Amino acid sequence: KSYRHENCGGIIRPGIVLYGEAINGDSLAKSVNAMQNSDLVIISGTSFVVYPFAQLLSYRQAGAKVWAINKTAIPAECISSIIADALDVFKQL
Repeated sequence: KSYRHENCGGIIRPGIVLYGEAINGDSLAKSVNAMQNSDLVIISGTSFVVYPFAQLLSYRQAGAKVWAINKTAIPAECISSIIADALDVFKQL
């Protein structure tokens, strides 16, 4: 598929924060709220070393399980990991 919009030819932007971009305050607040209210957190497609995203683990509720599905290990002791391409893993679910 093309990354260009069919009607105007503009580039279609993914709904993610790219490296070096500021995180919208509302999005960050929603992420913190999700961490505080989840008993299972699944992380995928990140090195988990860039702040403020990497700090989100400090907001998880006590006893919450954290799983990472990533091509490389994430440097955090409280994370269980599946080292694989997330696309392959999610296709099997």
